[in-house]
Parts: sequence; C-alpha cells; structure tokens
Amino acid sequence: SGENGKVSRAYIERFRLEKKDISAEVSEPVQPIVFFISEEVPQEWRPYVKRGIEDWQPLFEKAGFRNAIIARDAPTLAEDPHWHPEDVRTNVVRWTPSGRQDATGPAVIDPRSGEVISSHVILWHDVLRLIETWYFTQVSPLDPRGRQLPLPQEIIGELLRYVVSHEIG
Repeated sequence: SGENGKVSRAYIERFRLEKKDISAEVSEPVQPIVFFISEEVPQEWRPYVKRGIEDWQPLFEKAGFRNAIIARDAPTLAEDPHWHPEDVRTNVVRWTPSGRQDATGPAVIDPRSGEVISSHVILWHDVLRLIETWYFTQVSPLDPRGRQLPLPQEIIGELLRYVVSHEIG
C-alpha cells in the first residue's frame, strides 16, 4: 500500500476481442472493433481515414484475429435514426472545423477492467496545415514533390492516414 493506505492499480487498456473459432490459429472476432467515419469528414479524405483505421488489421492478425478492426461510413439518418456520433458506445472518427492544428484519440475506459468501451478520434481541420508544414520543412530536401506548396493531395492523404493510424493506436 502507498501513502495513507492508498493502493495504486493500473490496467492495460484494450478492446474486448474474442475468437469466433477458439480452436483456429486465426479467427474472425465475435464482435469486431468498428470505427465509424462521421458524416462531416470530407469525401476526399475518407479513403485515407479508412486506411489509417484498417492499417491495424495485420497486427491484429498476428495476434490471432482476422478483420478485427473495420472502418465504416456512419449510417445516415434514414439508415439508423438512433445513431449519433456522440454515443458513448460508438467508436467514431470526427472532423471538427477549427484553427487548432492537432488530432486526438481519447477513449472511454471501464476503470474496473481496462476494457475500452469506445474511442473517438477527433481531427481538427487544421491538422492538414500542420502535416503539410511538417512535411515541407522536414522532408522537402529529400522529396522533390514536397518542395512546393500546396502539397499534392496524395501526400497530404498519406500523412492524414498516418495521423489517423497513430490516434487509433
């Protein structure tokens, strides 16, 4: 016990994954981790956001789970009138108009077990300016494509993919 009888405890934070086929070396999960891409994420960046989420699939496969993490577009109001991106039970990637040049990936954790209940990745719009500036200043001496602003969309997209993958992690 610590100071004043206090006991310090820590839990490994993780999603609950269970194999459908417990005898298989690699199995689909009973329930995959699904990240919804919220409607405000611009269309041009959605493929990169999706890949940033699903970049984790090979790692889960090494841990014995095939298709453990999946990216989906958020349902429309007609498809699911009860779905909401702020629902604490839903994993979602949000896009927020702001001058803030950053992203974050907070999670709601069950303090009794460390189980991740949900995760909400938030991309502030000006993260695009941040990654463009970083690439221009750090990589342009090595990559001729990065020597003129604005950077090509495919470079920005791959950088956004990296940010999303980082926040999912």
